[in-house]
Amino acid sequence: MTVRQLTVSSLCRRALINKSTFYRYYRDMDDCLNRFLDGLLQDFRAGLRTGFLSASPGRIDDQNYQEEFFGLIRLMRERSRAYYAAWAAPIQRRLYDEMIQELYTVLLKATGPEEESGGIPYRQLYCRLFAEHTMTLFRWWFENAELVTEQDVHSIMTENMKHGFFAAFRRMS
Repeated sequence: MTVRQLTVSSLCRRALINKSTFYRYYRDMDDCLNRFLDGLLQDFRAGLRTGFLSASPGRIDDQNYQEEFFGLIRLMRERSRAYYAAWAAPIQRRLYDEMIQELYTVLLKATGPEEESGGIPYRQLYCRLFAEHTMTLFRWWFENAELVTEQDVHSIMTENMKHGFFAAFRRMS
């Protein structure tokens, strides 16, 4: 059954509640779906940490920075079924894109003041690349869950911080 085929009646039957209980909390199925997606986005937002941005590529293995990575990876693993289902669902709202934008916004705020040195918006580019790369990594992980481990994802993130565009941008700033 797809999201669009789901009805209030079928949802209530599966949840073992009556329709009046459903309508006490939701206007309709779209309201229910949007609140569910809002909750997923709120959980994602609450799990974002940015302290690792202050690390030099050589210090990214420090325990404090690694814990921030592990925290986000754990959150994504714990919610992987819900996130991936929401990303793949044939619905108008694009949670995956919202999550990229949320990560971008958090990174942008954490990386410093609005003005760019030399008039070149490196910070904006870095934050955009990091957000899109990270979310692409998570999506790839979910699509290949039988082959890719949590440790694999952590290693990729760490190696990117040491040698990838993180290191390149740190050298430029």
